[in-house]
Amino acid sequence: MLNEVLGTFLVGTWINAAVFAFELTLVYRYFTLYPVSWRQTSPRVAPSVDSRQRRSDRAWIRVMLLWMITMDITSTVASCTCAYMVRLY
Repeated sequence: MLNEVLGTFLVGTWINAAVFAFELTLVYRYFTLYPVSWRQTSPRVAPSVDSRQRRSDRAWIRVMLLWMITMDITSTVASCTCAYMVRLY
């Protein structure tokens, strides 16, 4: 019975790691498509049509994204460690 439980836990950990890899790809694309802009722009200025200029999101969105990726890193490492440690004992 314990092997059946550990097997499903291990498969869940693998799926979590695969989704986490996809999430890292999306976070990388987000930070490359929306780089940090230190330049202050007026809200009355119309957005540019030029595709070479990228806009920057608000700071709280970036902080929220970094917080969520940090929590997901912690969760993925903890679940992989737990699956490995349970299998040892």
